[in-house]
Amino acid sequence: MGVRQARSRHRAFTLIELLVVLVIIAILLAVAVPLLIRSKVAANEASALGSLRSITSCEELFRTENKHYGTLAELNGEQLVDPELGKGKKAEYVFDCFVEDETKNSRWYAEGHPVVHNRSGLNIFYVDESGVIRYRDTGGAVFVPRADAEAWSASE
Repeated sequence: MGVRQARSRHRAFTLIELLVVLVIIAILLAVAVPLLIRSKVAANEASALGSLRSITSCEELFRTENKHYGTLAELNGEQLVDPELGKGKKAEYVFDCFVEDETKNSRWYAEGHPVVHNRSGLNIFYVDESGVIRYRDTGGAVFVPRADAEAWSASE
């Protein structure tokens, strides 16, 4: 009479099961990655709007104290703006502030544009002494004449 040995039953995954799992993971990634990129772009644009609001407030404060508007470097020198913003770059947006005329008394404007169009932001933002922040998707073009920017849509 032979001794019967108990067979150990190791159940392994089949190739089909592994492929199904990989397909499910790929589908989830295909949905999740674009959503993540869109939310990052939205966060960068919200930060850019906040930065331009900050620049607007700082310009008025600077003008009250110095009797003229200041450039971004001057605002940074007076420690009115966030140090990161004062260097001209924050949340994957590049900012610059311009003062027009010799007296520096009447007109200024600031621009913010994404470092990489479509990856860090879609819109270029513009604000001037009126305090109205305007935006437009220029398709990645960085240079924006003031006259063109003043015709852009106002942000809410």
